[in-house]
Amino acid sequence: MSDQSRLPVLSPRPSARPHLSLLVLMIAVLFLAMIAAGVVLTNQISVVVSNAGGADWTESFVSMNRALLFILGIAALLLLIFFSLFIVNLRRYTDGRSFEQQVASSQQTELANRVQQLAAELQAQRDQFKAVLSVVQDGVVYAEGGNIRYANRALANLLGYPPEEFGEFSSGGNGFASQFQPMYQVIQSGTRSGGVWQGPYKLLHKDGSELDVSIVGKSIDGTRDHTITIIKDSSQEKRLQREKTRFISNTSHELRTPLANLKTRLYLLRKQPDKSEEHLLVLESTTEYMGQLIEDMMDHARFEKGVFQLEREEAVFQDLIQESVNNYLPKAERREVRLVYHQGDERDTVFVDHRRILQVANNLIANALNHTAKGGLIEIKILHRQPGQVGVEVR
Repeated sequence: MSDQSRLPVLSPRPSARPHLSLLVLMIAVLFLAMIAAGVVLTNQISVVVSNAGGADWTESFVSMNRALLFILGIAALLLLIFFSLFIVNLRRYTDGRSFEQQVASSQQTELANRVQQLAAELQAQRDQFKAVLSVVQDGVVYAEGGNIRYANRALANLLGYPPEEFGEFSSGGNGFASQFQPMYQVIQSGTRSGGVWQGPYKLLHKDGSELDVSIVGKSIDGTRDHTITIIKDSSQEKRLQREKTRFISNTSHELRTPLANLKTRLYLLRKQPDKSEEHLLVLESTTEYMGQLIEDMMDHARFEKGVFQLEREEAVFQDLIQESVNNYLPKAERREVRLVYHQGDERDTVFVDHRRILQVANNLIANALNHTAKGGLIEIKILHRQPGQVGVEVR
């Protein structure tokens, strides 16, 4: 805590508490002195009564009474002074006690205000922490001794739990709490060496299906009892990796056919120079096809690097699909496959990248041709299933 947040400590120096025993002792002494004076006076009176005839004793009696009265006056003065000092000291003591109580009350009030302020700041930080975790796309779990203390909503969504069951994560009222225990043991064993454990893991979705995730667990104290775990869905990454492998395999396979065609046409071009025009057209078409395959591979690399850009322009969607159909009509005729395009009467203006839309349509039609037997039918339709949207279907 900084110096500004420290509570001021007032240290008054109160007067010493008056000692009643000393007052009692002084009163007793003065009381005894007065008793003694009374005894002396009584004796003197007896002397006066028995010796009333003499003159010397009268003078002695007067002198003794004067001395006694002087002593009693001094004693009364001392008693008055003592009482005055006692009253002054008692007032100082009372004022000191009152000041101490005021200081203590002020310190308690300030301490209570400071505690409330710190509690408000702590609650604000906690709310900010929860707000940050609530928008994180990955699942986050905070646990103490294997017991879940907090889990964000993204984890519930990842595992398919509805909002009404989200609060049960920390109470162990659903399947995830039982799944977390073995995960926690894995994290505990992994954090003994480096303090952080990460790796693949499998969790069960609420519907019972397995979910591939990657987890990162870290202990946040020396005993490793307090851990925070980040759970990320890796099924999409694995699916993309499989798609990437299949794409590369298919592209490599697709490249073999045009390469073989190139070799064949080059051979025929040497053997049949009179048909050079026909062979050159085929070579040109094959070269364009290979260029398209290579461009597809480059697009995949651009997607991974995040530098894929679209050059959008206005176009009529039906015309773009018609262009793609026209590209594959000769191939369909050679394979004796009917290629029918149901364009419809509507004209939909779209804002798209022409080349990319053609690329998508070409892939759909090419796949249909590759999987349609001789004498088969391929139908291409324009779809309007929702207002403001247009699509294409290849059947």
